[in-house]
Amino acid sequence: MNANTLTPGDKVRTRQHGKRWWTVQASGSRYAICTRQAAFRPAGEYEYTILDFEAQEQGPCDLVGNGWDVSMYVTPEAGWRGLHVQLLSGSIELSRRQSIALKIVETRTKP
Repeated sequence: MNANTLTPGDKVRTRQHGKRWWTVQASGSRYAICTRQAAFRPAGEYEYTILDFEAQEQGPCDLVGNGWDVSMYVTPEAGWRGLHVQLLSGSIELSRRQSIALKIVETRTKP
């Protein structure tokens, strides 16, 4: 599997996160950015992860606090695409301290 087989709206489940599903927001040749509702947080508060198929790792970006703020974009979707562009340009990368091995258990394509 690679990021090219995933499209926005697809669902991904990883071994590390058990039964909880991630929704693909942006994907390309190397990376897929996925989100899901943050546990024990108000509705609409999301957490994200970056799937790096080349390095076979998953995790947040390397910004201080590991946060990518989509609120400065017109839409959240544009914010996730912006993160994808920054990853591809090399100005942001996966956190080396908080990344884990990428082990996808199951995927579901958007109907």
